[in-house]
Amino acid sequence: MKRSVVTILVAAVSALAFASTALADHGRHHDHGRPNHGCGNGTLVVNVSYNVKNDLDTGVPIGNVQYDWAVDAYARRVLVFQTGANTFCATTTSRGTFTTLAGHRPGGTGMIPAGITGTFNGGYVTAPFQGTLLTTPLSPRAGDLGTKDFACVASADHNDATKACPGTFDWFSQYFTADSGGDWQLARYAFIYHARGHGTWTDILSGGTIRTHGDILATAKAAKHAEDHSTSRHHDRDDDDHGDSPDHD
Repeated sequence: MKRSVVTILVAAVSALAFASTALADHGRHHDHGRPNHGCGNGTLVVNVSYNVKNDLDTGVPIGNVQYDWAVDAYARRVLVFQTGANTFCATTTSRGTFTTLAGHRPGGTGMIPAGITGTFNGGYVTAPFQGTLLTTPLSPRAGDLGTKDFACVASADHNDATKACPGTFDWFSQYFTADSGGDWQLARYAFIYHARGHGTWTDILSGGTIRTHGDILATAKAAKHAEDHSTSRHHDRDDDDHGDSPDHD
């Protein structure tokens, strides 16, 4: 139990630190050859931003099914670095708002009504991947690409596998050939969601392990109860630690 509590607390702090660092760097100038977000030394080949609306967000899998729990609108920035002849690394940062759908909570601990609003921020970094840049990209490699309406519609049961998003904008295909990215995978990510009076949920990938903490809850009373319960568990851990300490003469 102690190990679980410590892991959760460290994970939450790590998520905040990662997201804060990524977002703080949002407006910073990037020189060629400068290390960025774990991508290592490389040449900046894509530096774009765009707004997204009507995207759907997923929570933790429930019975191997991922459910859509919110509609998102956010600003995203994408940076791609070329680290070798045909090797690249990408990082994104996102900041925006969400509105819940009636259904499963993101943390998978119960159900939630529609209409709860909140904010989120975070980002991800890829592992190095192989690719070939398009000779003529489908979108500018630098600057503001405007607003992308994903136009997502959740299925009746909110199963993410059966959603419809006819307006989805895939930034990767704008800059790379179709045979690129066969080895694409995320190295790490961290996203933090908060709804005032309804709790906070963090979703983190670090060291190959996905960790989540908290949840977005239906009522302020439920959120307060969850917060008190978490605080109580933390104090119990402290008491146990003090009890395990050896006596000193």
